[in-house]
Amino acid sequence: MRNILFKEELEQVIEDIFVSYVDQDGSSSREELYRDKPEDHFSISSAGKCFLEQSWKYINTTPTNKPDADGFKRMRDGTQMHEDLNKAIKWATAENFDNWNELYEKRTEKYVKLQDVPVHGHYDLALINHEKRHFLMVDFKTVSTWVWASVKKDPKRNHKMQVYTYALGLAEELKKQELKDYTFECFIFYINKNDIKFHVTHVQEDWEEMALSYWNNLVHFKDNENLDDIKYKHGSLAYIELLARYKSLEMNGMIGGVPFAAWECQYCDFQDMCPKKQEKPKPKRRRK
Repeated sequence: MRNILFKEELEQVIEDIFVSYVDQDGSSSREELYRDKPEDHFSISSAGKCFLEQSWKYINTTPTNKPDADGFKRMRDGTQMHEDLNKAIKWATAENFDNWNELYEKRTEKYVKLQDVPVHGHYDLALINHEKRHFLMVDFKTVSTWVWASVKKDPKRNHKMQVYTYALGLAEELKKQELKDYTFECFIFYINKNDIKFHVTHVQEDWEEMALSYWNNLVHFKDNENLDDIKYKHGSLAYIELLARYKSLEMNGMIGGVPFAAWECQYCDFQDMCPKKQEKPKPKRRRK
C-alpha cells in the first residue's frame, strides 16, 4: 500500500515541480527578451485575440485562469521545438548547408516593431535576398493532431495575422537600414507535435491588410477605453474602471471583437473576471 501511495505522491510532486519551473522559466525568458523594450506595446504573438483580453494584459491585470498542468506541458513542447529549429538553422548557416548562405541572409529570433502601431515581438525566421530586395517571413507553429488536417488546408486566422505583422515590422526595419523598399512573402511552418511531421503553408497577401486593420481597430478600442490612463493604477482599481467603461460601451452598441469567436473564452487567462463569460461554457475539447 505504501508503494502505491508513494508512487502517486511522487507523480504529483514531480508534476508540480515541472509546471512551476515551466511557468517561472517562461516568465524569466519573456522578461529577458523584452528588457529595455517599450512597455506600452501589444505583443505580435497575440494577433487576432479578443480586444478585452488584450486590454487585461495591457493594464497588467493578474490572470485568474492560468493553464492547467497539461496546458503547461503542451506549451513546453512548442517552446522546445522552436528552440531546436532555431538551433538547426544557426547550424545550417555556420556549415553553409545546402548553399543557403549564397541565396539568403538568415535572421532568427529577431525583435521588430511597427512604427505607426504600438505592437512588437520576435519573429522566428526571415530569409532575405538583398539583391532582389525581397524576403520570406516564416513563423513556426506547433499543433496537435486534431487540428493538423484543418491548418494544412487553411491556417488559423490569428496565425496569418501574426506572420504578416512580423513581415511588416521587418520591411520597415530594412527600409531604414538599406534605404530601399523590400517586398515579401509569408509562410507558416506547421509542426505536428504528436508525430513531428512538417507542413509549410503560403499565406495570401490580403492578410497584410487584415492584420493592419486588426491592430488599428485594437488601438482605437484602447483609446476609447483610455487604457493608458488606467495602466498604472493598481490591481482592482484598474480592473473595476475598465469593466465599468466596457459595460458602458457595450450598452451603447460600440463593442466589437469581444470575443471574435466563442471558443476563445475557453482558453482566456481572464475568463473568471470577464463580463462576457458564458453562463454554461462548452466543455474543452480534449487534445490528443
